[in-house]
Amino acid sequence: MADRPVTQTLKNADGDITALCNPDESWSPRSVPEVIADIESGAHRYLVRSDLGDTRVQVVDGPSGRYLRTYRDQKVFNNLDELPVGAGVIPVASWDEIVRFAPLVQLHSGEEYFPMDPMEFLRSSRFRHHRGLQSDQGYTKAAQEWRTNNSHHRNYYDIPVAFIDSFGVHSDGQNRRPRDDNSGDDFNVFLQPRGEPSGDRFPTGRVPVFVHAKQDTCASSKGADVVIQYWWFFGYNDGPSAQNHQGDWEHATAVVKNGTLIGAYLAAHGRAKFYDRSELEPERGDRIVAYVAKGSHAAYASAGSHGTLGVDQTDGGGPQWDSSQYLLPLRDRPWKAFAGAWGEVGVFADTTGPLGPWHKRYNC
Repeated sequence: MADRPVTQTLKNADGDITALCNPDESWSPRSVPEVIADIESGAHRYLVRSDLGDTRVQVVDGPSGRYLRTYRDQKVFNNLDELPVGAGVIPVASWDEIVRFAPLVQLHSGEEYFPMDPMEFLRSSRFRHHRGLQSDQGYTKAAQEWRTNNSHHRNYYDIPVAFIDSFGVHSDGQNRRPRDDNSGDDFNVFLQPRGEPSGDRFPTGRVPVFVHAKQDTCASSKGADVVIQYWWFFGYNDGPSAQNHQGDWEHATAVVKNGTLIGAYLAAHGRAKFYDRSELEPERGDRIVAYVAKGSHAAYASAGSHGTLGVDQTDGGGPQWDSSQYLLPLRDRPWKAFAGAWGEVGVFADTTGPLGPWHKRYNC
């Protein structure tokens, strides 16, 4: 078995590794399926070198197929991800396009719960293990262990993000969000801040929006070749009737063909409705204007009454959030893999904090 040192990777638009590389070696680049075949046949062994010594690449069964990891990362880390990305990755969308289509988010004049940076939400939350029957556990960073209590001591807040992010999907693809139809049977977790986080009333340039661009291969693509998804976060959803909950991820998706905006999907109550470009505000050019309903934060293409019985109210009187002033790639967020609930556990799924955007992103 010959050793093959790995110094670079190739990645797709999602940041997933597609090939291993070493520019000084004739075998480079080697696609993931080829590497898997090499390892399983015993033909070659792939190594990643670091200050801690060589670590061997292994094949792991995951929710969407087989992929590569390193022995060091049995629980958290993968030093394949730490390697530089080699040349040859073609961007799905230019940054100029991403900025050009970035939404103008129109908040309601009576809004009380504004956008916020999810890192602020993380820092101000306890990290909880849901077991029910008054037996939920909290993680204390001082002792680095779970304890069955409801303590608000400072050691239960501002838990290291890397630890929270290590609670990704289960090996069978199920998530860790309590009350979710697709949650696993063991160790479901949630973030719980105090009360109702109010966010930032003037978010432009101060609250980030997270971008996920993807080549479009869906049957319902509207003839597009690229979609660009923009995700934003509210600390509290003051929705209609009894559907209030901590944490609220919302999004708009630009549908693009040959660099031209065809239309956009706007998210409302877990569903996304497509609006043709002609239905969006024409005087804004390529900018998507998302009118956000008071409290529920559902997004629509115009001001007025929307949803069942007109419960969602939008208007043009509140602050306008220019998302183009603070855009960040979703795939690079240190919390992206977290598969628990962004908010406390309610009686129902609708009153429990939502799953994060990486697990709900456009993925065709």
